[in-house]
Amino acid sequence: MRKSFLLSLLLLIQPTMSLMFAQSKPNAGDIIYGVVSDDNGPVASVKVLEKNDEGRVVSQSVTDNNGAFSFKLVNPDDRISVSYKGYLTVDSLISKTHFEIKLKEDPESGKITDGPGA
Repeated sequence: MRKSFLLSLLLLIQPTMSLMFAQSKPNAGDIIYGVVSDDNGPVASVKVLEKNDEGRVVSQSVTDNNGAFSFKLVNPDDRISVSYKGYLTVDSLISKTHFEIKLKEDPESGKITDGPGA
């Protein structure tokens, strides 16, 4: 009796678990969305681009005051590129529809030179 109960329970839970963990690749026309932040929280006015194989921008967005962005995906084989002055550019395949992107400061951007050899 106990085995049949556990088996029934497992059969009921399994389809739900598959949906929770299965992430299919996005399709053209899907909305790509997310939040861009740094160590201090959300970052506004960040460029979020969809770039094709030739590096051309085919869709884009700019983050709002809460660091949120969204755009309609043109081609699921393209890349997402996130850039903001003073931070390293994030570039990755578009393998999902929701992104949580944390920017890291570019160590080269804050370099101050006081003279030769500095």
